[in-house]
Amino acid sequence: MLRLSMASVGKEELSAIEKVLYETVNFGLGVHVKEFEDQVKDFINADVEIVCVNTGTSALHLALETLAFPAGSEVLVPSLTFLASYSAISQARLVPVSCEISFPDCHIDCDDLEKRIGPRTVAIMPVAYAGCDFNRKRIYEIANLHKLRVIEDDAHAFGSLDNTSKIFGASGDITCFSFDGIKNITCGEGGAVVTHDKALAHRLRVRRSLGIEKDVELRYKGKRAWDFDVNVQGFRYHMSNINAAIGLAQLKKLASFKEKKAKLLQAYHTQIVATGLGDYLIPTQNAKLTDILHIFSCVLPEKTDREQFRSHLSQAGFETGIHYAPNHLHTFYKSSYELPIAEDLGRRLISFPFHPNVPLPAVPKILEKCREFLLP
Repeated sequence: MLRLSMASVGKEELSAIEKVLYETVNFGLGVHVKEFEDQVKDFINADVEIVCVNTGTSALHLALETLAFPAGSEVLVPSLTFLASYSAISQARLVPVSCEISFPDCHIDCDDLEKRIGPRTVAIMPVAYAGCDFNRKRIYEIANLHKLRVIEDDAHAFGSLDNTSKIFGASGDITCFSFDGIKNITCGEGGAVVTHDKALAHRLRVRRSLGIEKDVELRYKGKRAWDFDVNVQGFRYHMSNINAAIGLAQLKKLASFKEKKAKLLQAYHTQIVATGLGDYLIPTQNAKLTDILHIFSCVLPEKTDREQFRSHLSQAGFETGIHYAPNHLHTFYKSSYELPIAEDLGRRLISFPFHPNVPLPAVPKILEKCREFLLP
């Protein structure tokens, strides 16, 4: 079975882990985390602060908590995103307000977003679906007009260029990344909050370590505070040295990952046309080769039996996925209104194997199986 998603790891990551296990006394937050944060900053190439945490979800939650919005405040978010976006909002005692998406790119619809701004709205959480940028210019114009914060869920986009031709994280308000097992680079598990605000970054570092302010600098040195006070709610969200060591090895491979994914993306687009499926499989993203996509998803024709389609490909040895179900239809987050495009795409989206380990010769075989089902 050719997997839908997987990490591309090898002896380099294993050696990095061994170095922590055998040469470092402290496995938790320490020198390797600091080094990873510094290298991520160098990669982004901007005057930003990098605060690494244990997951991408933690990054979103920590950012929201640290902004200290009043409980019950509302955050505008596209309905079609991974559940983590919504979970982070509600965990911070805030209310996710589901917004429509645009066809076919699955990004937040700015017209719908503007209609949902109310007296309790405090922030927008746009999602860089698949690894491509949302309507950045208009999002920030809306945010500035209404004095809203922007917490970018860029979990899919590490290493890509945004619409200003800068690396994601170099511009904007607050950017959150994920480094879980299947993202553009992995730390095994991990995430990061990126901000230009040094004071906010300090508060983020305090909160990620249970609110112990004295630990902010000591932990980087493998030390800890024994005599301390706490004056804010904190969380055990720090990244470990072990995870950071994996990330350091992965950063060295990012350029090769990007090159492989660019070739893979081009192969998919070429084969969709070559197999006559241009009207039957619509890629969600018109991605540039400078992007490094996290997923490759398409919109199936209306009334396609998606589960039968997935079964057909599975029997041929190709795993597929669904990114994602509309969150406003979940019981816990159910809205009182309909979002027709999100609901339609929630029924029709399909994701194909897309990671550095996918061999290019597999792409024509995948598309041929698609053709067999869609054009029998």
